[in-house]
Amino acid sequence: MSLKVTRARWAPHRTFGLRQEWVETYVSDPASWHLSPGFGPIQVLAMYAWLDTCGLTDPNGEPSQITNLIYGKSSSMLGWQLAWANCVFSFIPAAFYVNLPVGIMQTSKSIRAALETEYPDRACRTLADGALELVGLLECTPIGTELGQGIVSPTRPRTVRRVGLADPHPAALAHAMRRLFMREQRRELPIDEALLWPWIVFGCDSEEALLRMQAGQGHWLQVGPASVNLLAPWEELHDLALF
Repeated sequence: MSLKVTRARWAPHRTFGLRQEWVETYVSDPASWHLSPGFGPIQVLAMYAWLDTCGLTDPNGEPSQITNLIYGKSSSMLGWQLAWANCVFSFIPAAFYVNLPVGIMQTSKSIRAALETEYPDRACRTLADGALELVGLLECTPIGTELGQGIVSPTRPRTVRRVGLADPHPAALAHAMRRLFMREQRRELPIDEALLWPWIVFGCDSEEALLRMQAGQGHWLQVGPASVNLLAPWEELHDLALF
């Protein structure tokens, strides 16, 4: 399994959030999905960007292992959890969003305003587009309600409430930890450091997440009282079979 790691970007999805039906269309016909009447030229570009952001396509343009987990014979929420972890590490508004307090009601406007405060050097249009794309993803995929990452109301303006996911799959936690090592480029990460930890990604309890990672990932990961350490060689981290 080869893991394609996308660089973090601001708003590459042309103001569109990812839609579950778009992914279904892609899976049903990976070669010609873009010719479907449900896609206009801008939606096609948005979908290509989302496939990249969430790791849903492999380097050959075929559905990735993550996509096959979502729509395979034994489909489960694991695939969507992995897609969300990739999104957080690839899409800067998502990385910012998961650091906001869990349980607080948000809107696209309030998320944009928080982004403007945090990133005053960024164009307002870029930040507004990123907020729209994020809320669209939460509204139109299981990531929002089923994974608790942002329950979107049908009202206008839309409200978003992140409740978090209490029990992420151990493989999703491990994958998020791998992405964190890749992001930080360090072999030892102090637990008290403000980073994109797996429990931040999913909005779950940190102690429970550490216990789950410690239990099943000892071949490459060491969880200590004060830090998490990478045991595997850097050149192997990219291709570790975690799911």
